[in-house]
Amino acid sequence: MFGVLQPKGIGVSGLFEALWEQTIRNWTKRAGKRQLTHEQYVAFMVQEISGLFENGFPYRHLLNLRPDGKNNAKAKVLRNLGNSLYHPTRAVAMSEALLYYNESIAHAAKGSEARALAYGNRAAVCYHYRRYADCLENVRLARASNYSDRLAAKLKQREEQAKIAMEQNLCEHLQRSGRTTDFVAEELKLCCQAHANVPQMAECLQLGRNAQFGQHIVTSRPLKVGDVVLFEKPFVTMVSHEFRHLRCGYCCSEANCFTLIPCEGCTMEMYCSEECLSKAYQEYHRYECGIVRDLKRIADDPINGVEGIRAVAVAIVTFGNDLDTHQKHLNGLDESKVNAFTMDWNTATAKDIYNTVHVRPMQNLATAKIWRCKSSIPPSYIDSCWSGPSWERCAQQIPTGANCYSI
Repeated sequence: MFGVLQPKGIGVSGLFEALWEQTIRNWTKRAGKRQLTHEQYVAFMVQEISGLFENGFPYRHLLNLRPDGKNNAKAKVLRNLGNSLYHPTRAVAMSEALLYYNESIAHAAKGSEARALAYGNRAAVCYHYRRYADCLENVRLARASNYSDRLAAKLKQREEQAKIAMEQNLCEHLQRSGRTTDFVAEELKLCCQAHANVPQMAECLQLGRNAQFGQHIVTSRPLKVGDVVLFEKPFVTMVSHEFRHLRCGYCCSEANCFTLIPCEGCTMEMYCSEECLSKAYQEYHRYECGIVRDLKRIADDPINGVEGIRAVAVAIVTFGNDLDTHQKHLNGLDESKVNAFTMDWNTATAKDIYNTVHVRPMQNLATAKIWRCKSSIPPSYIDSCWSGPSWERCAQQIPTGANCYSI
């Protein structure tokens, strides 16, 4: 039905390149001949693309999509790799061993011996680094995960050694507490007085707009290198792929890399506490859990590949997990009145903040460069629309004329 479709790569871009050549390019030509209005063109493309997937387009096979489940056999392989690197006199090897133990924990099933053994091995790494409290926490986690009775004596010995070492460390700290001063990092501060309605921003920043730069930020006073002008909490955060088993997937902290606990639904996310795990699940991870691994694999950019889905998930939760409520809000939103610079952030709600995030990409797109093309819209643009948080809205930015498109 779909012919011999051979994606040019294993990712989304390769798939859409192939779709473009075989199918979508012809759609745009048909639409051009019918002299459709802007709204009709968007509706036509949405209908055609939706119909493609509804009629059994084998995207799962072509992208090699599969469930991300726990695998004790793989967990054992990862733990053995950690054991092969474990060497008390080689710091680099020990840090690599820690990473493998964390990966093993992420892949092992809840309550399995495979996970318990990885916790036990991680406790040994903690003891080597003199992180005795973390060592004891891993001992607790190992026991909670059905640690093998045949190795219980070894775990008990490590626990006793950590307790003794902790007491010795405490005595040494008390003895030198009067002679040393712990280093405390200086807290960053804004370079000048904060804006009255935007307390996280220096009052010297202003929103400008002109033909050359479009919408942009300017300053009303000279700034020097190192001046802090803004503290902004991201709408969504994401740990880089290479650090997914070393940093908390919610708060992004690396301080607790020795005691990370895994998401029970996937192998990609680990957290520094039950609190962070719960917050991540409630705020977004419940929607992305089963697809994070594949998204990172098939996306050209592993971060942006998941970031769009996570932004959508956060938006859904912001509106009480009700898509109809979300759509009703968007339909009634006057985007011309949404301005992050004039909004009172002291009283802003989660929905108010969402509005600024929702409108800003569309404003950037509206002032983007216009490219000229005699044939049609490029597949890379359709790819970005499809994988982005508002792909249908992005599609509405495509002019109906056959001689140009926006990116």
